[in-house]
Amino acid sequence: MEGQFKDCKGFITIIQDGFITFKTEEAKPFEVKTRAHIVKKCFKIGESVRIIQGNRAGEPGVISQILKDSRGQDSHAVITMMDDSCH
Repeated sequence: MEGQFKDCKGFITIIQDGFITFKTEEAKPFEVKTRAHIVKKCFKIGESVRIIQGNRAGEPGVISQILKDSRGQDSHAVITMMDDSCH
């Protein structure tokens, strides 16, 4: 995110009309509503996910690897599909 909530971590609770609402992981959690396009999702190895686009949309998987770009920044997640263990 940008501005005062940069580097703030939390859990998305609502996605609607181009906005997201998320609850922070602060000692005293609070909710923030902001434009969806400025939010970055951080994936972790072992995290359960659901595919949202493509021919496997709706299927569950687990993050098995995080790939980095030429600058050393996270760029792609490799997902092991739950049903047949293919990437």
